[in-house]
Amino acid sequence: NSLTSEALREIASVYTRGNTQKSLPPLQSLSIEHNPIGTGGGALLRAMATAVGTNLTSLHLAGCGLSDVGVAAMSTMFSSNHCNVAYVELMDNNVADEGCIELARTVQSACESGVSVRLRHLGLRHNRISATGASPLVDACAGCGCQRLLLSGNAIGGSDITPLRDSIHNLLVASRSSDNSLDCLDCLDLASCQLTETDMSVLATAFENLPVAVPASTCALEREGERDRERETNRARSLRLSVSTTALSSPLSAKALKERFQSPPSPSPSDAGADAPPGLFSKLVLDNNPFGDNGGIHAATIIRSCPTITSVQLSRCYIGHGTLASVGALLAVHPCLTHLDLSDNSITDAAGCRLIRRLADSHLHSLYLDGNQLSDASGTLLGQVLRNHPSLSILSVRRNNIGYRTYFIHNTL
Repeated sequence: NSLTSEALREIASVYTRGNTQKSLPPLQSLSIEHNPIGTGGGALLRAMATAVGTNLTSLHLAGCGLSDVGVAAMSTMFSSNHCNVAYVELMDNNVADEGCIELARTVQSACESGVSVRLRHLGLRHNRISATGASPLVDACAGCGCQRLLLSGNAIGGSDITPLRDSIHNLLVASRSSDNSLDCLDCLDLASCQLTETDMSVLATAFENLPVAVPASTCALEREGERDRERETNRARSLRLSVSTTALSSPLSAKALKERFQSPPSPSPSDAGADAPPGLFSKLVLDNNPFGDNGGIHAATIIRSCPTITSVQLSRCYIGHGTLASVGALLAVHPCLTHLDLSDNSITDAAGCRLIRRLADSHLHSLYLDGNQLSDASGTLLGQVLRNHPSLSILSVRRNNIGYRTYFIHNTL
């Protein structure tokens, strides 16, 4: 769009001049994504967020060209007791380390001064942030009750991430030690951050020696109760098997499959796990990082260290049989893992079969294996193992080599 800082200035003036000319309801959410408000918009946003006539709680500012200068100016709003902003989305704003460091410094200073800062959502995806800028940002999140920290699409990996590791560890410790479950980190998004095998080995240690947030047995009982309710209300559950058209030999086969596998639309992988209970670190996103099979083994170590985690995304990470063996060993013993995305990796049929054999005792609700090297052997084993699986409701195996006859034979649900 074409909303500039001058237009934003006119909008801001309605609220910052005391709201005397018209009786307007308090402004609670401002969404001006993909408008070129530029660096000058930061000060205007700060004025709107702290005005007496507003109750601004969320700012959707993706693609607004704020850069470091605009973010630094906007961040001063957190120093005001009149600021109630809890949701800030700054994706694709050309923000670099300088802007992150200034934002972190302002938030930390406000918290130390006794200002109540509750920044629940902070999105900085697809900017120009390195580990140098990410580390103080994570430190600031530890003091403001951040639940979702989204840093995907930044060049964080490939350098010394030890300070970032320490910051993440301190954030997790603060979350686990908090008396308020709303002040706990729930989601950490590090997809497309150029994390290497070495980076993953360092990152995995951030999740070690954490205080226990909730007994694992409690989480397991909650999940078992959910599965019982699902079995009662969905006795005729259908299994969604997405089939690549390249695996079909004729249009008639595709039509027959469509008739057999009619089911409601399934949620996307990014949505799965979104209903996790607050106060628990539940979602780890590591998609599209080149850390390979050894890095995937370190990811399995993170899963093992977090008994409350419900959702793990490892698509396009070049993982193979080593990661599959490590993750497979966790499926039967992990109390809360319900969503697993392993799409677009190098999973062979043999490695897939070993993982599938572990599914019977897992708590998984959704499993994504798209774009791997699975064939009829894996498809046949899936049919056998999943026949009586108590909880799995979403299975996606698109872009593999599983033939349509395998689907016909094992259409058992």
